[in-house]
Amino acid sequence: MGDTFWTNTIWYIALAATSAAVLTVVFIKSPHRKFTLGFWLAVLGATYVIEVFLLLVTDAYTYYPMLTTDKFQDAVLGNFFSQFSVSSTAVLMVVLRLSRWWRVGFSIAYFLIDVLFVQLGIYEHHWYRSYYTLAGFFIYSWLVQKWHHRLLQKPGRLIYLFTLFFGVFAIAGNSIITSLKLLGIQIFQPGFVTDMSKDHTSGSLIYGPVLIILCIALYFWKVKWCVKAGVLAIIATVQYLLIALGLLYIKSGWMTIVILIDILGFYGWTVAVDRLLDSRQLNYKRISPPLQ
Repeated sequence: MGDTFWTNTIWYIALAATSAAVLTVVFIKSPHRKFTLGFWLAVLGATYVIEVFLLLVTDAYTYYPMLTTDKFQDAVLGNFFSQFSVSSTAVLMVVLRLSRWWRVGFSIAYFLIDVLFVQLGIYEHHWYRSYYTLAGFFIYSWLVQKWHHRLLQKPGRLIYLFTLFFGVFAIAGNSIITSLKLLGIQIFQPGFVTDMSKDHTSGSLIYGPVLIILCIALYFWKVKWCVKAGVLAIIATVQYLLIALGLLYIKSGWMTIVILIDILGFYGWTVAVDRLLDSRQLNYKRISPPLQ
């Protein structure tokens, strides 16, 4: 075990452990665990979008968990620990119906964690500053609270589809796109940037959302299964064209398997997250609105 495990990785594992503890409390205390899991996935997915803007687009900071020698991929993996943590805490506040003073306390806690990680040299600011985290988590957790309240008390098709999209984005991105990338089986290479990992991430952020939108549309489209199968076949053909054009690399011998994993995986996760959120049966009045 290298020295970097005890200087870098261990701190990220500690953050993950506290996040797992928080999430455990969330599911113990939640009276509607399936719905809470679906909502947490949606919050996690929305957090990914925020972090993508900060990490990939604006180069706000860099994480150093030292899990891989690929610097950008290492930063992305470190980012997962952060996203997991803040998403779990925000949902904890919703489930326990905590007041704004708790929001202040958690915001200060994340500010201190930010400062600690910088001082330890396992996280580096570029233009970002620690006090942005202080203000950012306060606003972020407030928005999560309002999102949850609106979803339950004033449900509408748009807010539901918004929630479903981000839930699938989180679980499909981690279980399919990231896993296949780390295994070297599927890598996007659109040629946007020279760095391979950045280029992959940029390509996946186009591919993933488009496939999710198509799967959601197909799932709610009231047609026979043979028609849906035909549409899925068209999607598979487009994927084959991406491979033929060199925009998508798939390890030799894996093409058919990966195409099936992508299509059936994304569609399957769409069905699963919809079942968690329970769009057809959830009684919105069962759950009290959160404290303001």
